[in-house]
Amino acid sequence: MREGSKHTVLYGGAAIILVIVGFTLMRLRPVMKERLAERACGQPHIFTTSSNWSFLPDSLAMTKAVEALAAQHLDTNRWKVETYSRTRAPDGTNDRYLCRNKIDDSRGIVTFTNSEGKFRWIHVHLTNHNVVCIIDRPRPAL
Repeated sequence: MREGSKHTVLYGGAAIILVIVGFTLMRLRPVMKERLAERACGQPHIFTTSSNWSFLPDSLAMTKAVEALAAQHLDTNRWKVETYSRTRAPDGTNDRYLCRNKIDDSRGIVTFTNSEGKFRWIHVHLTNHNVVCIIDRPRPAL
């Protein structure tokens, strides 16, 4: 084989490998992105409700946030819900635990703390007959 043809085969083979690797990474990117998001924010915990609310009630948000902690195998006796009374529900009642989203009344955050001063934030969202909870930093600290 001539010297030039060896380089052609070598560069051609490397180009094919790069194309295959690039295509594989493009196909895996959505899966990898989802996995990274789950590590940072945790998987969604979906709870079905029997009532049809027009907004997320404070008490429902707090109750489902506690259930999400338990579903994530976090000790609910160790994590205490923080009070937050700076927002109001659309019916005028003060929120006690929910930091309500100012734009969307069906969303908010419930904050938990432990005796070490660490926090966990649970994003709560009411949609149709479901309450979706996603825990920031879902894995127990090492």
